[in-house]
Amino acid sequence: MAKHHESHLHGENKWFSKFQDYIGEFIYGGIDGSVTTFAVVAGAAGAHLDSAIVLILGFANLFADGFSMSVGSYLSTKSEKENYQKHKAIEYWEVDNLPEKEREEIREIYAAKGFEGELLEQVVDKITEDKDRWVDVMMKEELDMTEETKSPLQMGFVTFISFLILGFIPLIVYVIDYTGSGIDGDLFLYSST
Repeated sequence: MAKHHESHLHGENKWFSKFQDYIGEFIYGGIDGSVTTFAVVAGAAGAHLDSAIVLILGFANLFADGFSMSVGSYLSTKSEKENYQKHKAIEYWEVDNLPEKEREEIREIYAAKGFEGELLEQVVDKITEDKDRWVDVMMKEELDMTEETKSPLQMGFVTFISFLILGFIPLIVYVIDYTGSGIDGDLFLYSST
């Protein structure tokens, strides 16, 4: 009952839980998409170009810059995962080959947290009795690294989609004008509001 109540308080549901892992990337991609597309539209409008030209430039920006951003997001996430794994392999090597040095590092870490005497030794013994636990503690406490759980492909995809969706907003007025719906007035002013 308590766990259900806590889940309710945190507003957990499977869809949102999955989405919230990527919300930062969605915002980052979306802001960049809207700002760069707005800049292209502003430049084209300043040159008094026809709506068709504004759309060509705007969509070229959307797809090219969106692709570039998504590849950057993919490579960044992939690099973080690879860097973590590299350091984790080093920690495993150190635990296997320099166990006393690594035990002393655990002792120092937990002594700095206020553990002392027999309790400190119990903590050190408990952590170091399991190699995986030992390495995980070293990764977090010594190197201040946590494992990236997000998929590089999903990060790239979220960036691209948010870039397209929010980057399309400054183009909406020009699409309406191009399709012949006939908007009176300065299209740029409509697209910037």
